[in-house]
Amino acid sequence: MPDECKSHKDFQQWIKNINITETPSWSGLPNNVEKIVRQRQANRLIMNIKLVQGTGDDIESNDSGNKEEAGTWLTKLQPKVEQMLERLPGQLDLLERNEKSI
Repeated sequence: MPDECKSHKDFQQWIKNINITETPSWSGLPNNVEKIVRQRQANRLIMNIKLVQGTGDDIESNDSGNKEEAGTWLTKLQPKVEQMLERLPGQLDLLERNEKSI
């Protein structure tokens, strides 16, 4: 820290004025690494949005690689979920709260 920095404000100004000219290549990364990272983040965001919306169009089946089958995963899942819901009891008894149960 230089001697002319007498206050916190001076120190912050000194830090803001530092010129950083290092490129990502000094650490073995490509110079456009920030662009690549942003592209991957955007692709991941789009994939997550599609997953939340339930389209599943871009999800590929690992077994066959058939996109037609991959897009119908929700329709295949529905009967299984309905079967599980039928097995659930209609109403659950309230648990008794006492010294033993706590």
